Amino acid sequence: MQVLCSGNLTHSTIKGYLSAIRHLQIASGLPDPCMSSMAKLDGVVRAKTNPPSRTRLPITPPILRRIGSVWEAQGPSKDQVMLWAAATLIFFGFMRSGELTVPSGSAFDPAIHLTMEDITVDDIAKPSMLKLHLKASKTDPFRRGVDIVVGRTQDKMCPVAATLAYLALRGNGPGFLFHFRNGKPLIKNRFVEEVRSALAAAGLNPKEYAGHSFRIGATTTAHARGLNDSTIQTLGRWPSYLVYIKTHKDQLAVFTVCLTLLIIIRCNFVLFLFFFCFFLMFTLLNI
Repeated sequence: MQVLCSGNLTHSTIKGYLSAIRHLQIASGLPDPCMSSMAKLDGVVRAKTNPPSRTRLPITPPILRRIGSVWEAQGPSKDQVMLWAAATLIFFGFMRSGELTVPSGSAFDPAIHLTMEDITVDDIAKPSMLKLHLKASKTDPFRRGVDIVVGRTQDKMCPVAATLAYLALRGNGPGFLFHFRNGKPLIKNRFVEEVRSALAAAGLNPKEYAGHSFRIGATTTAHARGLNDSTIQTLGRWPSYLVYIKTHKDQLAVFTVCLTLLIIIRCNFVLFLFFFCFFLMFTLLNI
């Protein structure tokens, strides 16, 4: 058993070997192994070959700000501007990191991956929202395409401002939408490495975060700030409710602002209630 579990064999392969051993034992006239013993062995093999999934912590707005501060301190280079634009789009668009990157430098395919033609704004002179067209994604196996809409915020993390700043440096040249100044496209593994490097520089444990941490963080933040489940499912493009919900792009853009400003609105509302109650009590006492 130790030999089987020490290799790179899968659970199903090892289970097949155990069944074969049991069959040979019975065919040789030896006692049939107790089924409970086989079940215990199967449990041991499953635990050995299927270790617990690695915990991925969410990248929340405060952590995203810390990442941005690290990149900003490294100098105003095109690469840092590009990474910041990608990070804000992934977060506020509830995106998977693989949707905004390519798997490898040679894997770029304009029929699948993002190009300049896939990004538009509502107003060239004064854009208030940005639309990113994904030609292919995990939840779109038939490649019908889906639009990701983010809105402008007054916060430093504004995905519209960050993306426009990058596009001004990128130009309208062909190729993948996000690429470094040397022309190489933004690969998923490289993006995750850059994020983890920034996390480490910010004093956080980079091993606790992955590319999916942005999507987890956006979902966690939206839920914590009061967005209802159906809206979150729409923003994250999860299958449930998507057939029944028709959300206008203007509403989707507003949700970007909600992620950064809703907590401020709540605080102001609490202060309003406090002063209103104080005024009401003062009025009643003086009647």
